[in-house]
Formats: sequence, structure tokens, C-alpha cells
Amino acid sequence: MLDSQQINCASINSLKITFKIFLKIIKHISMTFLHVRNFLPIGLLIIFWHGNVSGETAYVTDKMRVGIYASQDLNSKILKILTTGDKLEIVRETELMSLVIDDSGVQGWIDKNYLMKNKPAAMLLKDLSEKNNQNVLQQKVTNVPKENHATTDDVNTKTNDLKKNNTRLKTKLAQVLPRVKQCESRASILEKKNERLSEELEIKCASADITSEDTVPLLDYQKLEKRLTDLKSSIDDQVMKKQPISDDNSNPVSIIKHYWLWVLASMAALIVFGAVIGAYLLDYSNRRRHGGFRI
Repeated sequence: MLDSQQINCASINSLKITFKIFLKIIKHISMTFLHVRNFLPIGLLIIFWHGNVSGETAYVTDKMRVGIYASQDLNSKILKILTTGDKLEIVRETELMSLVIDDSGVQGWIDKNYLMKNKPAAMLLKDLSEKNNQNVLQQKVTNVPKENHATTDDVNTKTNDLKKNNTRLKTKLAQVLPRVKQCESRASILEKKNERLSEELEIKCASADITSEDTVPLLDYQKLEKRLTDLKSSIDDQVMKKQPISDDNSNPVSIIKHYWLWVLASMAALIVFGAVIGAYLLDYSNRRRHGGFRI
């Protein structure tokens, strides 16, 4: 009786194990079908490209794309597509699936077969390449002082030469500077002398203009005085011609008559002289007022 019960239990257990294995196979088939469905366009593109370019060597891409699902069912909604090398944090694991969170905070389920503890080969190669580049740069930086040692010596030599030239130029400047100051002093003296001579020249020119302008009225006055004298002489001659010769020059009537004739002649001469002088002075003042032009 016990043997039959043990046999029944063993058969039941074997059936359970078989059923579990069957379920796993179905899940693997469904996951495979899902991934095949995701990669179907890429596969068709590769087949089409291979058909056009026959005879060339091709390799399988290392860019794998995996989906994060909303639940453990692979037929559920895909929340995000991951690529090779994306970093994930495992929250919980089941027999076939793992609950993960990526760097952006998206949480979902992913097939455990696509997870690995170590970095993929592509990322290791990238890290190794970056490290190699850093080593090369470090080596170049280390070699720069050695390579530039000769350049530094040349720079020091040129710097010393420039310092010597600077010292020599300062010495020449110290020698020339007193001469420059002396020349500046002479130039200042000459400038002051030039200003003084210019002022004297202006004064002399002004005095010369005044003298020349004052000389003209004096000459005109002399001419007028001579003309007045001539007029007096002509009047006297005319009076002497009209006066009869008489011995009664001592007669008072004759004296008064001659006196009035002289007075009238003198007044006429003074009027003529005053009119001429007045006209000349008026013209002279107008010319001086308008810059020598007669208006």
C-alpha cells in the first residue's frame, strides 16, 4: 500500500516537473518570438542588403536591443528599449525575470538571460581604448619638458640678449637725454624771442601806419596854406590894380576902405580854407572807419 502511494507521489512529482519544464519551454519560445518580432525589420534589412551586395564579408552587430516590460508577461507593454551596456539596478528577481530600474528611473521587468554581472566586451574595449588614450596623452605630457628643454635654453639665451640690448639702450638714452633737454631749452628761448620780435614788429607796423596816415593831412595842410597865400596875393594884386594912384594914402576914409577890403578877403580865404579842411577831415575819418575805403 505504501509502495503504491510512493509511486503515485513520484509520478505526480514527475508530472509537476514535466509541466514546469513545459511552461519554461513555452516562455522561452514566446520570448524568442517577441525578440524575433522586434528584430524582424533589422533582419529583413540585412537580408535585403545582403541580396544586393553579395560576396562581401559581414558580421553580426553587437548592438543588442532589449525591452523593459510593465509586468512579468513578455506580451505586456514595453516601457523602454535598452541597448548594450545600459546600467541597471536589480530590485527583485524571479526564476526567469528580474525587476530593474535604469538611470532615468524607469522600472520594469526584463529577461534574466540578457543581464550579466560584468561589463560587455564592447564597453570593456571602449574603456580600454580610453585608458590607452589617457596613457598616450600622459606620456606625451611627460615627454614635453624633455622635448622643450632645448627650446627653454634658446628662450633663456634670447632673454639674456634682450636684457643686454635693453641695458645698452638705457645707457645711450642717459647720454642723449641731457642734449634733448638742452635742445628743448633752446627751443623755448627761441620761441619766446620769436614772440617778442613778433610783438615789436606789430608795434612798429602800427606806428608806421599811424605816421603815414598822419603825414597825409600835414602835406594837405601845407598845400592849402600855400593856396591861401596865393589867393591873398591875387586879391592884393586885383585890389592894387583897381585902386587909383593917389597921394592921399593918409586919408582916414582911404584907410578904412583898405581895411575892410583886407577883412573881406581874409574872411573869404578862411571860409574856403575851412571848407576844404572840413571836407578832407570828413573823408579821412570815413576812410579810417571803413578800412581805407571811400564810401
